[in-house]
Amino acid sequence: MSSFTGNASDNLVVGSGSGGEGITVYSGTNNQGSLTFADGTSGDAAYRGAVEYNHTNDRLAFRTAGTGNRMVLDSSGRLLVGTTSASSTATTLLLQGSPDGASGPSYLRLATGTATPSSTGTIGQISFTDSGHSTAASIIAFRDSGSWSSSSKPTKLTFSTTANGASTATARMVIDSSGNVAIGSTTAPDKLNVGSTSNGFTAIRILTSDTGNGEVRFGDASNGSAGYIRYAHNGNHLIFARDGVEAMRISSGGNVGIGDTSPSHKLVVKDAGATNTSNYLNVISGNAANAGIAFGDTDSDLVGGVLYNHTDNALRFFQSGFTEAARIDSSGFVGINEASPQHNGGGQLTVKRSSTATTGLNGVLRLKQGSATNGNRASLVFSSLDNFNVAAVNGVIETHAGSESNNVGRLEFYTKASGSSIAERMRITSAGKIQITGTRGGTLQSSDNDSLELYTSATSGNASTGGGITFYNHHGNGHVMGGVIHVVKANGVYENSSSDMLFGTRIQGSSVAYRARLTSVGDWQTFSSNVNIDIANSQSSGNTKRLSTPVTAPLILALELFLLGFTPTAMSKTLITPMDQFQIKI
Repeated sequence: MSSFTGNASDNLVVGSGSGGEGITVYSGTNNQGSLTFADGTSGDAAYRGAVEYNHTNDRLAFRTAGTGNRMVLDSSGRLLVGTTSASSTATTLLLQGSPDGASGPSYLRLATGTATPSSTGTIGQISFTDSGHSTAASIIAFRDSGSWSSSSKPTKLTFSTTANGASTATARMVIDSSGNVAIGSTTAPDKLNVGSTSNGFTAIRILTSDTGNGEVRFGDASNGSAGYIRYAHNGNHLIFARDGVEAMRISSGGNVGIGDTSPSHKLVVKDAGATNTSNYLNVISGNAANAGIAFGDTDSDLVGGVLYNHTDNALRFFQSGFTEAARIDSSGFVGINEASPQHNGGGQLTVKRSSTATTGLNGVLRLKQGSATNGNRASLVFSSLDNFNVAAVNGVIETHAGSESNNVGRLEFYTKASGSSIAERMRITSAGKIQITGTRGGTLQSSDNDSLELYTSATSGNASTGGGITFYNHHGNGHVMGGVIHVVKANGVYENSSSDMLFGTRIQGSSVAYRARLTSVGDWQTFSSNVNIDIANSQSSGNTKRLSTPVTAPLILALELFLLGFTPTAMSKTLITPMDQFQIKI
């Protein structure tokens, strides 16, 4: 040491200002060497501050305010503030406690200079480097635009890292002045934004144990866990909850249950509330578009479906190839294979089948009995508005058999008269015979309701207008008229209903012609020559021959028996007139 003097200010001056100088405090191996600062000679005034080197543990300690160590640089080169030791050897800087006491928190504050930070300028930075001091990662505080004053200090934090194969750190996460977080981008319009538009794939991964639950929870001021999305690894279910209660789950098999925790199908919608609670699946679309459900398979995702068209308010049903099979229009009319069920006054149900078949059966509507019991039936029933049956058609399966040829059936027709129950009025037997039940109880009355009533289509009182029965015989590939029975007016008086009954037959090689007449007064007349028939008006002309009265009775009897349904077999007997003058073999 070249010089060691005191100056006029009572400062200790070491050296003369040229060359190197130093002060050495020499103490024992297990002792301390210190430099103490005092403002008095007694109490802690004699050691208000000090720098002490402890040779026992090779540490340099700094003291202030007459207290213990404020900062220590230990033998490992670790800087310890607020403590004299560090349990981890990986520590380089340790801050513990606060100026208020060892139990308080620690603070590390990075401050700018006196100048106001620029709009997006740096306020402070913590950098992580290697020995070359090139930043590999950093945490940087920036001014986040806005106005800067003692009451307004908008800032954002940027966290940067360097990717493998790169040498420059890139921003990975930003917390802006609104508290929004952006991961993978530098802007955060929402509270949490993950990824950016340049990413081909972005994911958030929540890891748990093999039997744990991973969750994303949603809360509010009154309930911190009002809803959540949970993945239950014990069973591999994805669960969605609202108001703390499960609302939907996707099972490990991919089945979706809404209100059902064990869905057995791809989609189950369940409401297990009160017994009178309704349950709906609502599909909403634009007011000029379709809303529906489509059905597909592994070959095509659009095979069939149910669509509601909001333009015409019709519900449509589609089949294979997504072609329309049926619809219910806006008025409730149903069309099967028919797009306009109301056309030309169509019925509530229109069933159409496009077929060129001209023989045999061409099924359009089929009523099928589901029980194999002889005598059971399939019914088409007609009811009044108050649900009382007034008419019906029964298809009766008389015999169920294992083959089509051995099945037997008939048709029954029911009607209901006033004051009585619905009853069978007519049937067509399995052999094709028509059986009609009338109400005549004996003597002919003007109010009788006979089994079969025939009405003329004429609207005038012309003579010879009326109605009748025409018989056809098989002929070649079709049929030809074989005979007629006509009942016609006897005169041209409009209000006079006297009538004749005419009989016509066909002779080989000729047309059907009238052969006999039963007059309105009971006379039987035969025609001496063929009488032409006007089928439209049941008119006749020609010469007649009147038979004696005794013949009339048996003919009328035979005719009445025929009209009442007696078959030729049942009538195979000889009818004798009262005078035994004439016999008719039926």
